[in-house]
Amino acid sequence: MQTIRAALVATLALVTLLLTAPAAHADNWGDTNCEQAPNSAACEVVVTYTGGDNTTSGGNGTIVCRVAGEVVDCHNAWGWLGSGGCYYGKDGYNHLPDHYYIKTCYDPATGDWRTLGTVYLAQTPSALAAITRRATDRLALPTPAIATSPDLNTPQIVHLPTWLWIEPGWWTARTATASVPGITITARAEPVTITWHTGDGKTVICANAGTAWTAVSAPDAKSPTCGHTYTSTSEAAPGGIFTLSAVATWRISWSGAGMSGTEPSLITTTAAGIRVTEVRALIRA
Repeated sequence: MQTIRAALVATLALVTLLLTAPAAHADNWGDTNCEQAPNSAACEVVVTYTGGDNTTSGGNGTIVCRVAGEVVDCHNAWGWLGSGGCYYGKDGYNHLPDHYYIKTCYDPATGDWRTLGTVYLAQTPSALAAITRRATDRLALPTPAIATSPDLNTPQIVHLPTWLWIEPGWWTARTATASVPGITITARAEPVTITWHTGDGKTVICANAGTAWTAVSAPDAKSPTCGHTYTSTSEAAPGGIFTLSAVATWRISWSGAGMSGTEPSLITTTAAGIRVTEVRALIRA
């Protein structure tokens, strides 16, 4: 059975990866040329997360990589385990563009590892994708903390500007990590927009947290950064209130092991009831 062992030795800020080549091969993935037969069952790559808490609260589990049922290194001197049981890495200076990797495969005919040049991968190598996804799952992103002026306990007034913002301290980047032996990947989430659905059929998109109203501003002043002016009351809405929702969009990126990349954006959302009324002037003849 082919066995790959990686010894990780840290020198200053550098990590040197030493690979011990297999001494013998059994009837498994090591005896199949995955370069020539990448769809062979012997080249099947499975990456799983075992142990710990697999929820957004984190946990101390382990990423386990298998090829044809045999546990192998998720990461070694050649890069990250991916399709065909091969490893995919970057050059030492990380000059390769996104989606381009140096491909290295084990050749059972010679017992050597062969670098096959630079290849384009539409998807991140399996092992790297698993650990970045794990780090992303640990981000535990909060829902937006809605604030308005007039506040939510006070009816909004038709044609009077409503200020919209997220409570202080919410609009900040979050990070989380996940690891395989010797390698840590850090996921980073940055809030980029808040999309406000105001309940009256309108949508307001703000690329900031908004501005909290203070007594320095006039009661009829518009928010300098994020707000909405209702033109109809909520009397006809269910319960006589609109549903005000805030949808936060987070930009997700990751870095580690001399590499970096992006993941699909994530969203978190929250909602609150908001009543809108109008002030009727009484005119006496």
